[in-house]
Amino acid sequence: LPHLEGIIFEILPDSNARLLKFASGELDIQGELLPEDFSSLKDRGNPDIRLLDMGPGMIPERLWFNLNPRNEKLSREKRRWFEDVRFRRAVSLAIDRTAIVEAVYHGFAAPSAGSVSPANRFWRNETVPRLALDRQEARRLLEDAGFRWDSKGTLLSQEGQPVGFSVITNAENRHRSRMAAIIQEDMAELGINMTLAPLDRTELIVRITQSFDYEACLLGLTQSDPDPSAELPLWLSRAPLHLWNPSQERPATDWEDRIDDLMERQMHTVNVADRKALFDEVQTILAEKMPLIELVVPHALLGVSDRVENLRPTPFWNPPLWNSDEITLSSK
Repeated sequence: LPHLEGIIFEILPDSNARLLKFASGELDIQGELLPEDFSSLKDRGNPDIRLLDMGPGMIPERLWFNLNPRNEKLSREKRRWFEDVRFRRAVSLAIDRTAIVEAVYHGFAAPSAGSVSPANRFWRNETVPRLALDRQEARRLLEDAGFRWDSKGTLLSQEGQPVGFSVITNAENRHRSRMAAIIQEDMAELGINMTLAPLDRTELIVRITQSFDYEACLLGLTQSDPDPSAELPLWLSRAPLHLWNPSQERPATDWEDRIDDLMERQMHTVNVADRKALFDEVQTILAEKMPLIELVVPHALLGVSDRVENLRPTPFWNPPLWNSDEITLSSK
């Protein structure tokens, strides 16, 4: 464990200010480096700092459709699209996650494979198939669901209406804005008109937790605890953070009812192997039904000055080791 005379936290909301202070040696540890800043520091080749790519973090980026019946502004027709797993899966298959990793995160991200980050090595179900780009299969699924294309390549619903939806995300996060733009182009390949609606963070939270006035949302969800029970507020159908349809009086679908049962049983089960088997099934159901479309998992990127010795990459939820009398960190 570290033995320090003191730690100084500097509150620096601006990412550019944090980067400048770190590059000039005023900060000893800079966590949560942006991918472009990590690349910039790497290109400079400063011998006084070390840059550590800790691998995938615990904040997966996700897209989901609003399946909440309390959204009175959503037409019945669109609700039918969103509720059809073939439509959700077709959207997922059309998204180029590799392009997102390279263009948005400079390679410092991993395409998602299931609902659990690769960083959570013990609880992750490795049998869940990886999500791949397959627009031909996406088109087959849409045709199977009754959609068709007109002569201009526009996707039409069963009723003959052009298919489109809007996506909200937090406007201040430029990575999500870029990701949304790539997904918008991917949807255009299927003939779907996707529009972007960036919102300030406060308004975004109100939309997804109170008014439910939105069609789809792109957001990163922090998972600070690797234990499955920490995710009860997300996966239980009665929970307020069951994002696609929160606070249900009773499970809206059989598969949500099954997930409720599995999550509650794993919480009360003592044997770890039995808990993992239960949570593995939860992950299998989520991969099949796709209420959340998993996109990418950004890497945890860290910068350390040469004053901090013996720091080595560890699973990020474990404390790093260092030898120093005093260190200075920044915080948002």
